[in-house]
Amino acid sequence: MFLESISDTSIKFSLFDEFSKTKKDILAQVSDQETDSVKEIIEVEQNYIKVNIGKDQSIDQIADELLSKRLMTDKAAFKALVHDMGLESKFKPGTYNIEGGTKIKDTVLKLTGSVEKEYTIKIEENDDGFKVGKKLEEAGVIESGQTFVKELSDRKLYYSVKPGEHKIVTPIRDSKLIEELTK
Repeated sequence: MFLESISDTSIKFSLFDEFSKTKKDILAQVSDQETDSVKEIIEVEQNYIKVNIGKDQSIDQIADELLSKRLMTDKAAFKALVHDMGLESKFKPGTYNIEGGTKIKDTVLKLTGSVEKEYTIKIEENDDGFKVGKKLEEAGVIESGQTFVKELSDRKLYYSVKPGEHKIVTPIRDSKLIEELTK
């Protein structure tokens, strides 16, 4: 059960595995020795790094925490990634166990409770900003087509979305999405 609580993947044990482990643990208690299963748990715990995110913690404080735990190496790149994903204010307070060697993007997703999704959106030759915003909203890429259209218009890019199939990975900030769709 402990392994399930610290793992992002499903771990399954048979009833036989549970009985064998329990028997070994009881024998270890009686003989005051460490069993292989206890050694395995200790080893698994050592591969995880505890990260604490406080309420109202700034992005700089979070970056400093991750740097101090050696979960990343570049504060500026971290801040740029979080900005491009639009997740600056989405970090959830709590204590997290992050596996050593985890990619920083996956760490950000875990600390914000976000899920990465990939969408393929087909933009037709005559699609204007309104049609593109509607397609993106209907697909679930963005929350508001209206906000997207306003930002397109403000940037004078209403008719500048390139036709074709676009692969979009979310979470993504609207400005970054517009940049990808118009390049």
